[in-house]
Amino acid sequence: MQGDLARFTAANAQVLGINVDHVASHKAFADEMGGLGYPLLADFNPHGAVTRRYGLWNPDRGVGRRAVFIIDRAGVIRWEKVYQGALPDDEELLAALSELQ
Repeated sequence: MQGDLARFTAANAQVLGINVDHVASHKAFADEMGGLGYPLLADFNPHGAVTRRYGLWNPDRGVGRRAVFIIDRAGVIRWEKVYQGALPDDEELLAALSELQ
């Protein structure tokens, strides 16, 4: 993802990550990845509140499912996809952004 951040910026997109883990866990994850070029948001307290609103909460595991949303400036979801264990494909996301513009 880091190599494509300039392409997302050029497409007028802001990339954000969100996870139900604590901020300290996010820092450890980012450090392990060699740094991230985008912010990670903590959906920690109340645990999973944002994840629940987006319909991604997995009560059996106490975590959220992995998904990508493209949200316009008015806050309207224009594109979404839930991923089962796989990482999002940057080319797919950039193509979706291009189609929406």
